[in-house]
Amino acid sequence: MVRWIADTACVDTDADLADGARIGQFCVIGAHVRLESSVSLGRHTWIGASTHIGSDTDIAEFCVIGARAMHRQSASVTDVAIRIGQGSRLGRAVVIEPGSSSECATTLGDRCMVSPLVKMESGAVLGHDVQLAAGAVIGAQARVGNHVTLGHGTSVRPGVILGLNCAVGALSEVSHDIPPHMLADGRPATVRGVNVSGLQRLGVEPFGIAAVIEAYRQIYKTGLPLERAEHQLRTASYWTPEVCEFFQHLEASAGNRLGSCREQGRVA
Repeated sequence: MVRWIADTACVDTDADLADGARIGQFCVIGAHVRLESSVSLGRHTWIGASTHIGSDTDIAEFCVIGARAMHRQSASVTDVAIRIGQGSRLGRAVVIEPGSSSECATTLGDRCMVSPLVKMESGAVLGHDVQLAAGAVIGAQARVGNHVTLGHGTSVRPGVILGLNCAVGALSEVSHDIPPHMLADGRPATVRGVNVSGLQRLGVEPFGIAAVIEAYRQIYKTGLPLERAEHQLRTASYWTPEVCEFFQHLEASAGNRLGSCREQGRVA
């Protein structure tokens, strides 16, 4: 395979482009940018900082990745500021800010679907198979788990943690941590129920789904303390891996300055 670079594109000589890369018209590729095999960039896309983009990733036109005046222009190739995983798809006009160092690089996992006009602020970390609808904003240092879905126009405040397989409705403002496998929406976003369809897609057995629903009821409907709810779930043999992960998130969020919302809702 060979690289295809449009005549009007501007590619720095220090950029590392693997075979199969396709650079559209009027793209600008800065130094210390690494594109793995079969990466496609739409026209008028700008990539700077120390950015590493995984193979088979498709980036649409007018995206801006790695542009921030405060980023160190002298960063080395190994000091990655942005990581984009394999097989991801980025829509038009997506903006991704660089992290301050490799330890807090802005990260997008494998097979993510990012719709147009999404913004990821510095140091945000997204897991694998994440779906972001149009206009979503992920705040600085936020953490988004695998298989998370965010509706259009959703805003995640800096430092917030979204657990595995949670789903947030459109136009929500997430200002507190959301536990795994939960549904949430609103401004501010509150937990409304259990993401049953997401659990089914993950291959969780019916008993495991029932256990998560019971854990949700114990915490959000009855408002039991974590220790008492855990005891009751263990006694009823509902302590599945999904429930364990749910409680681990709640316990970790208890020490987070943003906390975890515990609003009553419904099973969905």
